[in-house]
Amino acid sequence: MVFYRDGDGLHLRVGDRECRIDSPSRVRHRIREAECVLDVDQVAELHYPVPSEWYGLENDLTPFVEAEHFDFGLFIANVVGSEVRTGRIYRQE
Repeated sequence: MVFYRDGDGLHLRVGDRECRIDSPSRVRHRIREAECVLDVDQVAELHYPVPSEWYGLENDLTPFVEAEHFDFGLFIANVVGSEVRTGRIYRQE
């Protein structure tokens, strides 16, 4: 899985399939029992185990630690769901 920006916006590539994902309606992250699911429009539905780091995260003393630091799918969904983050991620300025 590759998450990147090119001239026309943010993209996600899974295997040989790729799509532009600048719109929050194209990406959905959810937790279903012991797995995370990342739905990406019509490109992919990825299932993977809940990262072990999530368990005990509320007791982690690392400043500003968040669940998306351990879950790439959640990170992607959060970036695409935030206009500010979508606008600034992977920009060369």
